[in-house]
Amino acid sequence: MPPGPTDHFEKQTRSRRWSVLFAAMFALSLATIFTFCYFVFQYLPLNYHSTNLVRGGEMFGPILAKPAKRQPVKGLHYPSLILSLTFVGVTFLISGARIFQIKQGGATYLPSLLKAVPLGDEIIFASPEGQRQEKTLRNVVSELSVVAGVQEPDVYVLPTEETINAMASGLDPDDSSILVTKGCLKYLNREELMALMAHEFSHLINGDTKHFTTMSGWLHGLMFMKSAGFKIVSNYPHAFFIVLAMAISLIGTIGNVAGKLIQAAFSRTRERLADQTSAQFTRDPMALATVLKKIGGQGPPTRISKLRHPELAHLYVSEPQSFWEQIKAPQALLKIFSSHPPLEERIWELDPDWDGWYWDFDKNPVDYLTQSRPAPEQTKPQTSKTRSVLIPML
Repeated sequence: MPPGPTDHFEKQTRSRRWSVLFAAMFALSLATIFTFCYFVFQYLPLNYHSTNLVRGGEMFGPILAKPAKRQPVKGLHYPSLILSLTFVGVTFLISGARIFQIKQGGATYLPSLLKAVPLGDEIIFASPEGQRQEKTLRNVVSELSVVAGVQEPDVYVLPTEETINAMASGLDPDDSSILVTKGCLKYLNREELMALMAHEFSHLINGDTKHFTTMSGWLHGLMFMKSAGFKIVSNYPHAFFIVLAMAISLIGTIGNVAGKLIQAAFSRTRERLADQTSAQFTRDPMALATVLKKIGGQGPPTRISKLRHPELAHLYVSEPQSFWEQIKAPQALLKIFSSHPPLEERIWELDPDWDGWYWDFDKNPVDYLTQSRPAPEQTKPQTSKTRSVLIPML
């Protein structure tokens, strides 16, 4: 059932309160990961030896011999403690290195990591309509910068990504950047671009971008440890390293899952807050609702079909295709690991009279890069009860 009328200020207060709680839960998850590491290394038989290991063959034969009988551990097991501290320390170092790179690179680091093109003197799209859209986006960002009272962020474009998505990056509202996909310029008009950019400005002025960027650093460390286990096996096919790599991969997987669960819960509240703040900025919640309808109308995989850095998924306005979507996991599992609220819930909060249908691009094609505006008969009409709601500015 669609939710009732939306109290935007009440939702903002509730979102801020829950964000503090989820940040504490994320810290608690790190302590839980350390405890799991300790018990895994404590009961891991590290005296395996290799026998008859054949590299490059189809069948390896017996790789591991029977381990010696282990005595019950009494008191504090210092080798396990040292290994656990080493594991967590390496994770922090890897994450810290990524965060250091972000701080050094400033607002340009993540766009350069994603190979985005700066929107400036260089012309990205050759058509007059495309250049007009570039100018429209730049004007929209300039106008919102004045309203928000922050320095105008740099704008970047992913010129090969046809899906509709955007993200804000940076550790300071006055040193930030906004990245949009080609699909934003292709499928969104000025009002919709304004609503989408207002959503990203909400993350900037509410401090979400700084937290999200930091969280992406910690998530990068956890994901690196997960993949490190597979690299160890391929480079060092000794039984000891195989067992150690399996333990590292297991702990890294559990750490990744735990981190994504807490990160998802944290991100969901901030996305709702950004939706409500966008409605306040533009005084037109229907504009952002239309953006979300167009995102839903693109169908799965809807968002950033070629996601090269999954640790950045929570930074986007709409969740990119995840690993769980690729393996076609059940919807219940997708909802648990999703870093964003369900798309239909976000639309209903902005448009309580929504009829449940996403934008149909086959019946209502839109392409602002080749034409200034779609033909009248191609524009999907709003429902008869749809209305704009005037909301006081922040």
